[in-house]
Amino acid sequence: MKKVMIPTAFVILVVLNVMLLIQNFQLKEVIQKQDEQPSFLVDYGGVYEDLRGIYTYPGIGRMIVADGAPIEEVPSLTLAVFLSSETTCPVSMSEAHVFRNLLPVFKEREQSIVAICTLRDSSAIAQQLDDWELEIPLVIGADDTSMTFAQMGISSRFMPFKILYDSTMTAVYIRGADNTPESQEDFERAALWLSEMLAKRS
Repeated sequence: MKKVMIPTAFVILVVLNVMLLIQNFQLKEVIQKQDEQPSFLVDYGGVYEDLRGIYTYPGIGRMIVADGAPIEEVPSLTLAVFLSSETTCPVSMSEAHVFRNLLPVFKEREQSIVAICTLRDSSAIAQQLDDWELEIPLVIGADDTSMTFAQMGISSRFMPFKILYDSTMTAVYIRGADNTPESQEDFERAALWLSEMLAKRS
């Protein structure tokens, strides 16, 4: 009996080892293919798509900012300010005064300003908004379970990244981090002009 069991056990072990080797090889191939995909590509139904710039797609603001709110509840203008704790440059963070200047004007015209960050950054950004004395809603945007900022084409190291959305939640003005007083003034003038124009239309 032992003479039969030992060779049988040996054959079973060899077969199991071969199966594990094949599975290991297949897993390595899958991992290698995933590593070869650039980090900005999005798995869209099994096909990797380059969706950088999707924040400009008509109506996309509904997914990013308005969370599917009824059209009658959407303000004539929404300033979405993307923020990240990975942006540590003090010069990039100097734009808080611009948002503070815009906030009372937007409120008076029933327009809105929101901050957007990842779930991972939400505590740090909430604290940052408190430090800035900027009372605006914090929207938890892309996180580990959805499209990341990088996949949208927004660098978390160069924020605040700003998008102005009209009442159709389509981007009408986009601006990256403004590192100089002149460029910050330009952004503030543009935002105020758009605010006035869209308030008159609504």
